[in-house]
This record gives sequence, C-alpha cells and structure tokens, in this order.
Amino acid sequence: MFRFKMLGLLPVTAIVLALAACGGDTNIAESWSDPAAGPIKFKKVIVFFFSKDEAVRRAAEDELVRQLEKTEGVAAYTLIPETEFENLGKVKDRGKSEGFDGAVIMRLLGIEKKSTYVRGHYPAQYLTFGSYYGYARHVTYDPGYLQNERYARVETNVYSLAEDKLIWSGISETFNPENTVTLVDDVARSVAKDLESKGLL
Repeated sequence: MFRFKMLGLLPVTAIVLALAACGGDTNIAESWSDPAAGPIKFKKVIVFFFSKDEAVRRAAEDELVRQLEKTEGVAAYTLIPETEFENLGKVKDRGKSEGFDGAVIMRLLGIEKKSTYVRGHYPAQYLTFGSYYGYARHVTYDPGYLQNERYARVETNVYSLAEDKLIWSGISETFNPENTVTLVDDVARSVAKDLESKGLL
C-alpha cells in the first residue's frame, strides 16, 4: 500500500507513491481520517491481513510489505506465531519490543456477486419510437448474455502505534479482482491516493 522502505523518517508519501503499476478497477467507497493528523512518518510498520485462509493471509501480507519501499515493513505472520496471534497483549508487546511505530490492518469484508446483461447490439431501429415499436413487436430475441461480476469489499486501517490511535480508515471496492495479490496491490494504490488527497502523504 504505501511505499516506505528504510529511509528513516521519510513522509508516507514515499510509502505509497511507488504503488505504480498493475492496477484493477478499485475505488475507495468511504474513508475517514483523523482531522488532527499531519503527514505520516513511520520508521517501521507491521502489516496484517486478516483471513481464515493462512495461505491467503501470508500472500497478502507479503504483497503489502512489498509495497513499502521507503519504510521498513514486516509481515505479521513472520513475527507473530500462530499460538500468539489471538493474544492481543502478546501482539502489542511484540510490536513494542520490535520497535514498530505504525501498523496497517487489511481485511476482506466480503465479495458481492452481480449479474449484468450485456446487450448484443443496438440496431438502427432503436433510433426512433416508430421504428423501434415496429421492430420490437416482431423481434424479441437479442443475442446478448448475462455476465457474472464480482465486487470485493476490503477494509483498511492505518494506525500510529506510537500514539496508539487510528489515523485513517477506508473501505474499498474492487471490480472482478484477479486474485488476492492483485487485489491487495489495487487496494493499496487506492488507499495511497486517498491518503494523499487528505494531506497525509
């Protein structure tokens, strides 16, 4: 999501601006940011992707870390054992002992399926009422088809661990995501744009 790799206290702009390439059709449906927050400056960020599927969680966290090119990012699964994952106290202690000052938590809220009718064509008879009326009375079949589409909704929260508070929260919608990795990449870029628009980058 953001692009921040170990360059000290570089503003989060760096964190995210490198989200450059492959992208899907993702938009931020809603977002909130702390009105008192200024430009984000993280030195070390831990990233979480909450999923019941361990393989999906690891792939998503690895992709989030890959996006952080100006700040040191660490995937939670590499640091927190499964036996401690449900223990908030141990998670917070581990974060503190490892020197994290920022955290990103992402989770899939759900995937909504929609069916859209794709029209075969618009004949010339559509252009006027009279021509269409006469045409439609006798032609009731259009070689179109139903196209099944998916919208993935993802919630992303950005926290300052130093202050223990939420800085930014948003829900994104992605149209027909290819897979978890591209979904995370697309969401990260959209989050970055929203953070930038709010003066946090």
